[in-house]
Amino acid sequence: PEGATAVSVITEWLALYPGQKPFVIVDTLGKTRGAGPKSGASAYQEDYKAVGDLKRCVDAVPGSGMLIVHHTRKAEVGKGGRSADFVEELSGTFGLSGAADYAMVLHRDRETEGGILAITGRDVIERTLAMTRDADTGLWTLDGGSVEASAAIIEANRAKLDESRLGGTSQEI
Repeated sequence: PEGATAVSVITEWLALYPGQKPFVIVDTLGKTRGAGPKSGASAYQEDYKAVGDLKRCVDAVPGSGMLIVHHTRKAEVGKGGRSADFVEELSGTFGLSGAADYAMVLHRDRETEGGILAITGRDVIERTLAMTRDADTGLWTLDGGSVEASAAIIEANRAKLDESRLGGTSQEI
């Protein structure tokens, strides 16, 4: 509604479902934000506040949860390709990931159905998983059928990549 904020709408909606473990999906974070930073606030403070405000309204309702969809940078991060730290790929500052309980980044090269889901956070096991998207349904599934198998596929691919970067003498050693 006109004049309402995302936090007020979410808070009101959560109140409709007490004790039912409601789940909120914000698609996308950019649609919940105002016109830009307020005078005197840093970009980090604004990002932290945006996610923190959303998180607080869900934290106030026991059993509820929230998924906030956000974009990654369109340009390659750093010189020579993707960043070594996937959190740097989030569009915005580290305030976004700092206020959230965890961050997940799904990376897929264009014109491919394979992807990599990288996960980090306070109460989760940090890992990277191989995923495949079904072109017909759009649903993502773990490669290998389990978390363990999917993580093993990532490790095997990393080992092959490291091996291919070494010259003949280095490979022999």
